Amino acid sequence: MDIPLYSYILFTLGFLLFSAFISGSKKAFFFLDREEILSLPSGKGREALLFLSGKPRRTLLTLLILHLVFQALLVLFTLTAIQQAPARLAALFCLLILYLAVGRILPRALVQGRELLYLRNAAVYLKFLFRLVAPFRAIVEKISFFLLRGSGGELPMFQDRDFIHRVMPVPEEGPGLYEREMVQNVMEFQETLVKEVMTPRPDMFCVELEEDVQSVMEKIRTSRYSRIPVYEKDLDHIVGILYAKDLLSLLIEENGMERHCIGELQHPALHIPETKRVSELLRDFKKQNVHIAMVVDEFGGVEGLVCLEDLLEEIVGELQDEADEEERPVKKISDRVCRVSAMLPLEDFNTLFQVSIESEDYETVGGFVVDQLGHFPKWGERIRYEGLEIVVYRVRKVRVLELMVTRLDDVPAEGEAPAGEM
Repeated sequence: MDIPLYSYILFTLGFLLFSAFISGSKKAFFFLDREEILSLPSGKGREALLFLSGKPRRTLLTLLILHLVFQALLVLFTLTAIQQAPARLAALFCLLILYLAVGRILPRALVQGRELLYLRNAAVYLKFLFRLVAPFRAIVEKISFFLLRGSGGELPMFQDRDFIHRVMPVPEEGPGLYEREMVQNVMEFQETLVKEVMTPRPDMFCVELEEDVQSVMEKIRTSRYSRIPVYEKDLDHIVGILYAKDLLSLLIEENGMERHCIGELQHPALHIPETKRVSELLRDFKKQNVHIAMVVDEFGGVEGLVCLEDLLEEIVGELQDEADEEERPVKKISDRVCRVSAMLPLEDFNTLFQVSIESEDYETVGGFVVDQLGHFPKWGERIRYEGLEIVVYRVRKVRVLELMVTRLDDVPAEGEAPAGEM
């Protein structure tokens, strides 16, 4: 196959420049600081950076796939363009030198110390490539999952995890299991995002700024919360945090409840992005001496709240005091039927029922049901998926609360979703 020399040179330069772009992106992404991203002015670059930093594994996998593909294409193009064996050898040697210089060393040197500036300009294109490569990335993830599952392993999160397993060789049951789980939780703590542990907006307990102290006192007495967000007009405008202990002093003060208002008693509210890591938030809590923060999305809307107890539970497990009622996300009704909380994460649902539901658009089984039906479900509506029948068991206004899951003998076609009344 005869390819003009100028065409070969142009294609080679194009491949090398793209490899340089990917190599520089990988280098910059490893040194990405989320606090610096949040300091950037609003724009497409900042939005794309927040998106990519919220999915670090998949972003790095995308860059790795692109890097390998273009390396293979570059070699294949050279072998196709040059037919004679001696010339091929010389061309491949020159190509290797050019690749190391232009595709690896030069971009890393240029990016050094300018990581944020580089990513701000490149993030929009990287986000496009992230979505373009999604089908191929999904195949790679599936293959990795099945290979690792077959060998009894799991996708590594930290290189130090294998070391932890070696120095803590405890059985799956018995003494030492709890300590081992805590160490694993600490390792995973570094990668967990605030949005994964927060109390979602519909479940928040808040009081309005204009409410009188007496009614707020009664609400706190029945709710048993010690720190309550205070909003003005709507929940997107959280203006402060009210501490229950501050209201106690009003009980002994003469006409205390009549003489004071909520605005005088509230404390400043800490607002954080939903993509912040919980390990960073724990440091912020300690530094600012606060126990609660409001979680906001990229547009400034309130998504939920997170408190110190939520962070501690990620390490030591569920914490309950004498005022808490035990809530189990899955309640077994019979051998084939379970009642499931709609807030159960898809990952846990997949493990419990041995199915493979995956999506970047929703994170809970309730979100999956709504997506399958295509509308907000009513009581009794159902779907069938991978041998399971999922029935909407309890709803409140525009929220699905509980589902009834039944394992069927006859497995229907995947994704079949007939809706109807019970």
